[in-house]
Amino acid sequence: AGKQPPMWMVSHWWGALFPHTVRMLQLQAASRYLHGAGAVTYWCCAFANNQHNLSELDEIELLKTPFSRAMLSQGCMGTVLLCDPQFTPLIRTWCVFEVQLTQQLRCGKFPDRVERRRYFLDILAPVLHDDSMSIQTALALEDGSHDSETSRFA
Repeated sequence: AGKQPPMWMVSHWWGALFPHTVRMLQLQAASRYLHGAGAVTYWCCAFANNQHNLSELDEIELLKTPFSRAMLSQGCMGTVLLCDPQFTPLIRTWCVFEVQLTQQLRCGKFPDRVERRRYFLDILAPVLHDDSMSIQTALALEDGSHDSETSRFA
C-alpha cells in the first residue's frame, strides 16, 4: 500500500508479545471505528524506523525525531499507549516522552505546528489469565468509557 499518513501513534516498550500487540490495536481500532477498523493507520517505530539505520534518532531537537513528526502530523488523532500488566512503558524514557508530548498536544501547546481541536490518549493493557492461553485486553478511552475483549491463543 506504500506510505500512509498515521491516524494514531503507537507508544510501546518493545517487550509486549506480538500477538498481544495486534489484539490491543484491533480492539482500539474496533472501539474507535465501529465500521471502518480495517482502514485505521498506525505509526509504530518498530515498523516505521529502519532498525538497521537509526541515525534519525540522533536528532538533537526532540520535536524533529520520527516519533514527534508522526505525532505532529496533521492526520494523527492521538497516541495509543500499549502496556503490559506491569505498565512498563511508564518507566521507559521514550514512552514517557511520547506521553508527555501527547499531553502537550491535548492541551493545545503547539497551535503554530498543529491545527486540531482534539488529541486523544488511548491506553491498552492485557490482563493475562492463569492458563496463559487467553488474554483480556482492556482499553481506557479519554472520555472515561472503556472496552474489553477476551482472546484465546492456540
